[in-house]
Amino acid sequence: QSSIEDAVDTAKNLYMDKTPYFPKGMDKTVLGVADAVVKFFDKNNSESMYCSDLVWNTFKLKGLDLDSNVIYSSSAASEAISLVAVLPDEIYFSPHLKSERFDKVPF
Repeated sequence: QSSIEDAVDTAKNLYMDKTPYFPKGMDKTVLGVADAVVKFFDKNNSESMYCSDLVWNTFKLKGLDLDSNVIYSSSAASEAISLVAVLPDEIYFSPHLKSERFDKVPF
């Protein structure tokens, strides 16, 4: 079994049907929503996971950090979020992935 298959199997056992997309118990106050947003984007919080967070956590468990801290968007919001989150761009630009992906970058 390949290390990728092993990582995916481990993630299925840990997260499938157990980890929600949004944090649980979010109250409707402004502070409650703000807290949920912080928890949602925190890549180190496994109470809930978004798509690129799941990919990052899957391989991080096996000792491979795919977070390159490189993002395609240069908006202030994206840059701020990328400090605590792992965005799809950061995985795409990971040096651990095949270099031929870089041939398709539109800049």
